[in-house]
Amino acid sequence: MSKKKILSIISIFVFLFASNTFAKTYKIGYVEDYYPYILINADGEPDGIIIDWWKMWSLKTGVDIEFVPMDIQSCIDQTQSGKIDAIAGLFYSDERAEYLDFSEPLIRMRTAIFLKNKIKADSIHNIINSVGVVENSLSYLYLQENYPQVKLITFKSNTQLINAIYLKNIEGFT
Repeated sequence: MSKKKILSIISIFVFLFASNTFAKTYKIGYVEDYYPYILINADGEPDGIIIDWWKMWSLKTGVDIEFVPMDIQSCIDQTQSGKIDAIAGLFYSDERAEYLDFSEPLIRMRTAIFLKNKIKADSIHNIINSVGVVENSLSYLYLQENYPQVKLITFKSNTQLINAIYLKNIEGFT
């Protein structure tokens, strides 16, 4: 066997060994209750628009992914610590960009504050009632920074916020 053929065979084995050794399943953190973008389907699996995008990325790149459910702050903390590799949908903020890398936005969204009909407020500056918001969400950070006079009632998840709305435990929400 020629020296060139032997080197080619060795190169192939090294490549195969290295690719298997360094093959990695990317862990993608996600918040379970952000319908229609992320939700848990009837089979108990993550589903929704953003999950579909990640599955398509995995299919196109051939890179395996594993979805890991957690709250927003845990997603951020575990991405920073390297325990997860990416977050399936996180709103951009200048503060977050100091310690996280962001892709181009997948979706541009606006938010609103919804108040009970009996509450009369012609401006956000005149809201004297408490507003429910998911802690560490972009709405929470934005209101806290720009409208500190608005009293915020924080919830760990969208599900908890929705339950408070349903039970009429809050006067408004975002």
